[in-house]
Amino acid sequence: MSNKLLRVEGNSYFSDFKAIDDDLLLFHRSHYRRSDSNEIDVFGQMWSLGIADLSPNQVSVKRNGEVVTRSGLWAAFIPPFNIVDWHIKAGLIEWKAYLSSRELPIDIPQKAFAFPLKKHVNINNFNDLVEVIRGRDSTLFIDKQEHPKDLALHIKLLIEENYQDEMSIVELAKQCNVSHSFMTRIFKQSFGVTPKAYKNKLRISESVRLMLTKNFNVTRAGYKVGFNDSSRFSKQFFTYMNAVPSEFCLQKKIRD
Repeated sequence: MSNKLLRVEGNSYFSDFKAIDDDLLLFHRSHYRRSDSNEIDVFGQMWSLGIADLSPNQVSVKRNGEVVTRSGLWAAFIPPFNIVDWHIKAGLIEWKAYLSSRELPIDIPQKAFAFPLKKHVNINNFNDLVEVIRGRDSTLFIDKQEHPKDLALHIKLLIEENYQDEMSIVELAKQCNVSHSFMTRIFKQSFGVTPKAYKNKLRISESVRLMLTKNFNVTRAGYKVGFNDSSRFSKQFFTYMNAVPSEFCLQKKIRD
């Protein structure tokens, strides 16, 4: 991606993306929600560092059956293949985030966590970002953690290893020697999302990465992540992103 600005517009939000370093994107989002909402956030091969100045009770996360709420200037780091259960109040929320698939230093936790910031930070490159994370005073884990059963963890790993393949969720259940309904129930109890939805979210997340950072067009991105039908890809993309995939095509919407 060039260092020019790419604006993405959805039905209720807009995001401005800009490359600031090798495989490191900065985006600013403004999102208006008409009602309170619950959002299961899933990242594939990308990780994210988000920063927002939150009003009281504006954003919370559910973890281990408890709802955790913080206000003020906070950062949230979400490593690859983590699940976060956000609860967001109605109204306007604005934040910025840094996205990348670069390999992270081994001292950075592999579970999603949040930490307070004493002041706004200036991040110009990957090293700046790492130093912000390392310089935190505390760590509040926010990953979706409902004491998952071993089977649910095994299913999650299989999906992460095969989400770009054609193997269906029914075939996955057979591979695990359980019924489709039982597998779905166990997985959702542990992670708050069905195996099918998790697989699709991973696919959509990866397609966004390919379009933003690898200059893939819509058809190529959809095919790469496992959708052989472009119309089905577009439908699934809109379901999870509230925008059409062409909005994320670098070659379509670069502006100064």
